[in-house]
Amino acid sequence: MPNHITNRITIEHEKIEDIQALMRNGENNFDFNQLIPMPKCLQDFEPHGGVLDRAKNAIGVAPSEAPMIAGLERANRGRVSFEPANTETIKAVIRALQNYIETEYSYWYDWSCDAWGTKWNAYSVGAWENNTIIFDTAWAGVPKIICALSERFPTARIFYTYADEDSGNNVGEMLIEAGKVVTDNSPENGSSRAYEIYLELNPDCDYVKKIDGVYQYVDTEAN
Repeated sequence: MPNHITNRITIEHEKIEDIQALMRNGENNFDFNQLIPMPKCLQDFEPHGGVLDRAKNAIGVAPSEAPMIAGLERANRGRVSFEPANTETIKAVIRALQNYIETEYSYWYDWSCDAWGTKWNAYSVGAWENNTIIFDTAWAGVPKIICALSERFPTARIFYTYADEDSGNNVGEMLIEAGKVVTDNSPENGSSRAYEIYLELNPDCDYVKKIDGVYQYVDTEAN
């Protein structure tokens, strides 16, 4: 499971209803596809790793820049080069190659990470309250998506904050206007402001408290 990121956007605009309508898809108050739609050919394609390794070999995709991951990729991709493939695997490899021809991506995961900045769509999306909405993402904040929303409504001011469930780390605080981050006050990991934002977005947290001016973890099970 990923680390869940709590995201909050507050929007100042004279026609907030138009913004809400654009973001909404049915009963879902925030669907990233409304702003940056995933290509249809990538949707519902769940190949196993061997399919993707074979497709990457055919395309000539370079291994990861991270040395440890690159070593694993080379080992896996080298192995499948000499393994026979059944008919279903061959069909899936062909589809992965066709996807790449159409979109430059074989698989939805890589596209999502590049296009949205996170692997999944928004989830645990709340209701709008006073021009504010809260939702979750996996592993990372999504300033790309918020900038895409801002491009559609360039006169809107969008105040965007997010915080990783790893309290005090991976925290963002931005003002976005006209499709750009105009102010980025994202705090350093472990700073007081990072903990403050985390607690703002997670008001029910009872294991991080400010003691003698310093945010600390406390044992909630201690007598």
